[in-house]
Amino acid sequence: MRKLIVVLIFLLSFPFFLYLTFPIERFVENSLCHQKISCKKVEVRRLPLKVELDDVKLSFLPFKFDKVIINPQVSSLLSEEKRFNVLARVCGGILKADANYPVHSVKFKLEKLRVENCLKKSSLPFSISGNLFGGGTLSFAKNSLVGGSGNFKLQNLKLRKIAFGLLSLPSADIGDVKVTYKVKRKNVVDIDVKGKGKDARLSVKGYVNLNARQIERSYVNLRVKLTPYVEPFKGQTFSFRIKGFLENLSFK
Repeated sequence: MRKLIVVLIFLLSFPFFLYLTFPIERFVENSLCHQKISCKKVEVRRLPLKVELDDVKLSFLPFKFDKVIINPQVSSLLSEEKRFNVLARVCGGILKADANYPVHSVKFKLEKLRVENCLKKSSLPFSISGNLFGGGTLSFAKNSLVGGSGNFKLQNLKLRKIAFGLLSLPSADIGDVKVTYKVKRKNVVDIDVKGKGKDARLSVKGYVNLNARQIERSYVNLRVKLTPYVEPFKGQTFSFRIKGFLENLSFK
């Protein structure tokens, strides 16, 4: 009987000690490399299981994640679909997300991201600042975006050094701006933006044809209307279109 108890204890404890000695850090690093994701540091806490990454850079994004904390749901580790939640510091704010792997659905929330930090390498013909809040959902199938919707609020949006044809303004305070998106069909996302501040009214409508494998090759087609409330263009509405691939946008 005593020998049986010893055997049972060994069988029950073996997976636990195997887990404690398994080189999870190396596994994570290899997985990141395979996905072309670079980071400065990988740290794994085993009890409870938590993966922490520092200075994470995705090749297709113009900004980096200062820190990413991944908390796998232990109950899903032995199932075909793994679930996890993510907490990340990015663009001066916080990103929270719940997702699964392989990735089929993502639910996310943004808290006080600074837009100017996310668009440092943007080719926009003006500078932009403001805080981004909001969240939404995304659904994927066979590496394609097939569903999802969300709402955002751009708080205290300010545009500076505006130059579109005849329109030239040193700055414009747009105030709080509402942004909504909805996936209308595979990889096509409708965009709607409305804002009204002390210096101007802004409206943007159009779509983005997403290239999930190469974000910079996503196609943008947006109609923008801007009505200044300040001289010398007070009351005039200026319309222009933003078109082209993200890596080479045109403004007409």
